[in-house]
Amino acid sequence: MCPFRFPSQNFVADRRSSMADGSTSPRSPSRSPPPAATAEELHQLNSTLRSRLARSAADLQAAATSRDAAVDHQHQFSLTLLRQTRELRTLEQLYDTRQAEVYVPTRSGTWNFGWIAISDRDTLQDQRDHLAEEVRLAGAEIEQLQEDHNDLDRARGNAEHELQLSEASLARVQASLVQAESRIAPPAIPPANAVAPDVDRLTRERDEARTAATDAEGQVARLRSELKAYQDMRRDAQTELNRLRSTHAAATADLIQTVKDRDAARADASRYRSDASDLQQQLASAAPSQADQAKQLDAANRRLDDLEHSVRVLRRERDAARQARDQALRTHETLQQALVAARQKLAVVASAVGIQPATDMGTSGPAAVLHSLRATPADPPGQQSGSSLPGGASVDLGGVGSQGDAPLSSSKRPRGSPTSPKSSPAPPAKRRVAPLSPDAGGSS
Repeated sequence: MCPFRFPSQNFVADRRSSMADGSTSPRSPSRSPPPAATAEELHQLNSTLRSRLARSAADLQAAATSRDAAVDHQHQFSLTLLRQTRELRTLEQLYDTRQAEVYVPTRSGTWNFGWIAISDRDTLQDQRDHLAEEVRLAGAEIEQLQEDHNDLDRARGNAEHELQLSEASLARVQASLVQAESRIAPPAIPPANAVAPDVDRLTRERDEARTAATDAEGQVARLRSELKAYQDMRRDAQTELNRLRSTHAAATADLIQTVKDRDAARADASRYRSDASDLQQQLASAAPSQADQAKQLDAANRRLDDLEHSVRVLRRERDAARQARDQALRTHETLQQALVAARQKLAVVASAVGIQPATDMGTSGPAAVLHSLRATPADPPGQQSGSSLPGGASVDLGGVGSQGDAPLSSSKRPRGSPTSPKSSPAPPAKRRVAPLSPDAGGSS
C-alpha cells in the first residue's frame, strides 16, 4: 500500500513566468481600439472588467472554501486515525498482558496442551504485526497528506497574493478611468486643433485599459486552471481519504477478529485448565479405590489358591475313593464267585439229602436250604454229620452244622443270615462322590 502523492507544482515560479510572458508579449492587433472611443465605451469596458473580476473572486473564494473543507476532513480523519491507533496500541498492551497471564503455568498439568496455546499465540502475533504495519503505513499516508495540505496552504497564499496584485492593477485602471472621465469637458464644440490631442490621449488610455483587462483575463484564466487543479487534487485527496477509511475499517475488523480469536483461545485455555483439574481430582479419588481393588485382588488370589488346594485334596480323595470302589468291586466279584460255589454245594447237599429245592426265587438261597435242613430229622447218635453219597463219597457241608453238640434248632441267627462262616457277608455300600466341576471326571 503506497501513500498518495500530489503532483508537485511550484505556483510562485509558474505565476512569475506567466507574468513575465504577459508583460513581454506584444499586444494583439485584433484587440486594437477603434480610432474614436467615447466615455460610454470606457464605462462598458470598466463594467465588464469588474464583472469578470467579481466572477474570478467568487471562483477563488469557492476554491478556498472547498480547500478549507477538504483540510477539515483531513484533520478530522487524522484525529480519528490517531485515536484508533492509540486504542490499538492499548489493546496490544492488554493482549500482551493477557498472554503473559495465560502462559504462566499454574499447575503441572497445564503443559499438556501448551502447544495449542503457542500456535494460537503465534497466529495472533502475526495478525498483530500485520495490523501494526497497516497502521504504520496509514500514519505515513497521513503525514504525506499533511505535507500536501501545507503545499496547498502555500499555493493558496500565492494565489491570494496574485489576486491582491490583480485587484491593485484593476484599481489603478479604475482610477485612470475616473481621471479620464473627470477630464472630459462638458459637451461643446472644441476647436479642431484641440480635439486631436484628447482623442489620442483617450485612445492610449483605452488601449492601456484593454491591455489591463486582457492581463486580468489571462490571470483569471490561470486562476481558473489552478482552481481546477485544486479541485482535481481535492477529488484525489477525497478518494485517497475514502480508501484510507476503508483500509482503517478493514484493519479495525481484523483487530476485532483478532480480539475474538484471543478471547476464544483464552476460553480454550480455561477449559483445558478445568479439564486438567478434573482429571487430577479423578486421579486423586481413584487412588484409594485402586488400593482397595488391589487388596480385593490379593484376597481373591489367596482364596483361589485355597480353592485350588481344596480341589487337589478332593481329587486325591476321589482317586482314593475310586481305588476303594475298585477294590470293593473286586471283593464283591470274589464273594459272588464264592456264593455261586456255595450255592452249587448246597444244591448238591440238598439233592443228597432229598430235599426238594424251592421254586420261589424269593426263598432260594442258603437260608432256604438251611431252613429245609432244619425241617429234616436228625441223624441217630453215632452217625456222622457228613452223609455219604450213594457213591460212597462224603459231602463236605462247608462248615454247616459243624458246631458240635449245638443243635441246629437252637440257633438264634436270623433266617436271612447265612449259617456258614465261609459265606460271604453283604457287600459294602457304594460311596458316590459328586464331581466338583464339570471337567472333574474327565481329568481323572
